[in-house]
Amino acid sequence: GKFLESFGRLDSILFDKTGTLTKGTFELSEWHPIGPVTIPNSTHSFSNGDILRIVASVEAQSQHPIAKAFTDRCRNTQLQLLSAHDFKIIPGIGVSAVVDLSSLTGDDATSSGDRTPSDSNSSKLTVHIVNVTRANSEYGNLISAEDKKRAKMWNGSGGTTGCVFVSNADLAQGSNCSPPHNPRTFLALFSLNDIPRPEAASVIAYLQKRNIRTVMLTGDNCGSAEGIKCQLGMDESHAEML
Repeated sequence: GKFLESFGRLDSILFDKTGTLTKGTFELSEWHPIGPVTIPNSTHSFSNGDILRIVASVEAQSQHPIAKAFTDRCRNTQLQLLSAHDFKIIPGIGVSAVVDLSSLTGDDATSSGDRTPSDSNSSKLTVHIVNVTRANSEYGNLISAEDKKRAKMWNGSGGTTGCVFVSNADLAQGSNCSPPHNPRTFLALFSLNDIPRPEAASVIAYLQKRNIRTVMLTGDNCGSAEGIKCQLGMDESHAEML
């Protein structure tokens, strides 16, 4: 009874975004790899198919709903995942892991047709998948003006936008997203969209009719938060909360 009485005095309710207001099922709506590309101090040249395999192999180590968007795309295009280890989550920034590239050979049947010649010796890369805000502030010199413009557009349209960078694992100063004393290479730009739950808008409208303010909290970027807020007609949103 005490809890029901307190509910009657509520003037605001705070909602988490992912999995509460949304389905928590992300779709890879935009994917912009820059292959073929050669990594400094490496003999490998990476096709666009290779880049997808690398990113999906890192994300496969994660329990976050975003990971499934990459692994699904990889499986749908019949590309096999690579071996990855030393997976780390950096709250509010992104993830990183070391990926074994030994199976990426020139005659690999699972690679896409735009591969350029490379040898088959074993090597490893530290892969960094970071949100676009962090990418622009710390690695902006590695991203072209065109890709920065593209990222800004995707970010503003409500997507969760991020970038992929790699560095040589044997030179990296730890597998994390802080800048090591090691050359980095920009590999890809992407954007993911989460879908609102069918009942979410009606719940928000129900609460607002009773003069209860609805507030959304999320660790996602401002563009993503604003997009869901507008779709559901919420009063307020707070992004990048991690």
